[in-house]
Amino acid sequence: RAALNNNLANAYLYNNQIEKATLILEENIEKTTNTKFKALLYNSLASIYYEKKEYSNSIKYNKLARAFFENDSLRGDTLLWYIGALGLHTQLQQDLSSTQKALRIININFPNTQHRLKAKLIAIEANILQVANDPNVIDHYNRIIKLFATQKEEQLL
Repeated sequence: RAALNNNLANAYLYNNQIEKATLILEENIEKTTNTKFKALLYNSLASIYYEKKEYSNSIKYNKLARAFFENDSLRGDTLLWYIGALGLHTQLQQDLSSTQKALRIININFPNTQHRLKAKLIAIEANILQVANDPNVIDHYNRIIKLFATQKEEQLL
């Protein structure tokens, strides 16, 4: 049921119905007993609050999601959800250590797939470096180009 509610919230988001997405997640978090799905709902809610620029709520739910993920065994989708939570943590805290951790996890567990997610994580880091006028920003953009340039067309997804 939690996965269904999360998908419904995502559908609302795609239709720009942010308040409905928020409401469905908030209503179902406490009803969810499975820790992995509870973490997923927290993670989705953290992302919504980030988009709404309600950073204190985003930080709160991101922290809850990461705590659940870090206290569970992860693989497949749950590992990807955790990687997403780490990426959001970097955006919230402007701290590259979380994306660096996420990139280590994704490169070990998904060495030949998840290219868009890898590029997104590198772009999150690049955005932070660009704001800081760090000259290493160009290296990050080059990493993204290299990541896609070395893939066959069918591997880009």
